[in-house]
Amino acid sequence: MNQQDLNIVKKQLLEEREHLQEQIHSYTEGGSSLEDSVGELTASDQHYGDLGTEQFEREKDLTLFNKQQKELEEVNHALEKIEKGEYGYDEETGEEIPTERLKAMPTARYKIKE
Repeated sequence: MNQQDLNIVKKQLLEEREHLQEQIHSYTEGGSSLEDSVGELTASDQHYGDLGTEQFEREKDLTLFNKQQKELEEVNHALEKIEKGEYGYDEETGEEIPTERLKAMPTARYKIKE
């Protein structure tokens, strides 16, 4: 991968990291964690049907939050590899990952086997 392509991919990764950090921050902004809020529901002040809906929404939010955290880890991993000069190589075989794949999926760790 040439330097120009590497700069393009790095810019994509930095933008994605900023986007993910903003989304993660919006989930935690209220001061209580999603993990804690899932267990806070009680039947004393709500109809059981509403409890189920609220529980579902909180679990959905927690799932999305965890997915975004994992995506952020992948983005940070790719940025670390760029800084170390190790970006763009299959982590199993050491073969170069095609530039087209890295542009489409900058966090790719492996070359697609043909």
